[in-house]
Formats: sequence, structure tokens, C-alpha cells
Amino acid sequence: MLEPLYHLLGVETDPPDHKPAVDDDIIRPLIDRFPELSFTGDNGVDVSFMPFGEVDAGKASHAYAVPYVDGSDECLVARRADGEWTIPGGTMEPGESGIEALPRELLEETGARIGSVIPMGAYRCACDTITYRIVTIADVTLVQNPADPDIGKPSAIADAAALFEGRNRHFRAIYEMSQILR
Repeated sequence: MLEPLYHLLGVETDPPDHKPAVDDDIIRPLIDRFPELSFTGDNGVDVSFMPFGEVDAGKASHAYAVPYVDGSDECLVARRADGEWTIPGGTMEPGESGIEALPRELLEETGARIGSVIPMGAYRCACDTITYRIVTIADVTLVQNPADPDIGKPSAIADAAALFEGRNRHFRAIYEMSQILR
């Protein structure tokens, strides 16, 4: 059964631009195909990617998107202050749901507004506590320059996979999964 992102994050109604989450039966074989989606981070946190059906919505702490510009194959990626490339997104503010955080983070980091979003899965981060980092595929439109001064101007690229190397190679798998699912 397809489960809407909004319900998983504790929001009662679906906005009109919402699309159902990728079915667990579709995403699970893709997760198995990319072993780099399970790793131990530099900070010692064990991380694994999972379907939405397994996410504890009350423990979501971050929201991210693989954003495609105006329905094209161009994906927005951002360069962090440390020079690493990343998919845009970030931490939910106190009292904010993931669905509220995602548009705010994308506008701050890329200057893009979300037209539609498809939930793809979530990173499960386990250390002393367990949290989830939600990952979606989004269709976006660039409307302004990024508001976040710590992030360089985002790049819209047709093939972002080559940018995600080293410790961010798991983003390459997320990007490649989004290509398959689109």
C-alpha cells in the first residue's frame, strides 16, 4: 500500500501537490542494489536507508530532496562550506514537520520552490538514540538566489552522480535511485 509522506510525518491532510510514497516493494530491491546506503558515519553513527513503511514519523529530524528543475533531467545540488557536494535539505526546526522543513530548506539552499514531492525513503541513524532523515524526489522551479550565505550557488546538472565521491558516495546511490524511479 502506498503511504503519503504527510501522514508519516503526522500531518492530517494532503496538499494538492502531494504524490504517494514509492511503494516499499519497489524501493526495497533498489536499496539492496546499493550497499553504500548502509555505513558508519565519521561521527560513529550507524546509518542505513529504508522504505517509508518502516519509518517512525515521530523520530524524523531532517528532510532532504533530490530536486529536478522544471521536470527536466537537471538536478540541483549544493556545495557546502567544506567543499563537499550534497543533496539539499536539513534539520527540522522545533515544532516543524518534515513537510514544513523541506520547502524552507530548499528555498534557503537552492532558491527553488517545490512543485511536487515523492517520498523515496529515509536514512535511519542509530547511536544513543534513533532518528530518521527523510529523502524525497521533488520537481522544483528556481525562483530566487539561495538565502543561505554558507552554501555556494547551487548547480543544476544533468548527471550529478560524478560529484558524490568519497564520504558522500551514498548521495550518488540516492541520486541514481531517483533516476530509476522517475
